[in-house]
Amino acid sequence: MTESEAGATVVAFVSQKGGVGKSTLARGLAREAAKNGLAVKIADLDTQQGTSVEWHRRRLDEGVEPVVSVESFKTAEQALAHASAYDVLIID
Repeated sequence: MTESEAGATVVAFVSQKGGVGKSTLARGLAREAAKNGLAVKIADLDTQQGTSVEWHRRRLDEGVEPVVSVESFKTAEQALAHASAYDVLIID
């Protein structure tokens, strides 16, 4: 975990290997942080698979609370530019 200049906590789940649970951990942390009143965004860096983006769509379709903001980005740098708008930015 690191703290950005704006005070947002940034957490990144990274691994060269797929299927190790990065997206599962990212979504679980995001859900719990949002449930506790924090403004949270998941930055989904896998623009082809979009696991977290699809998770977000399903939750919206089913009316699942809390709502967690999820957006697809090509790079971590693009995602980090949005950190100041949230309490927690999770990079998946």
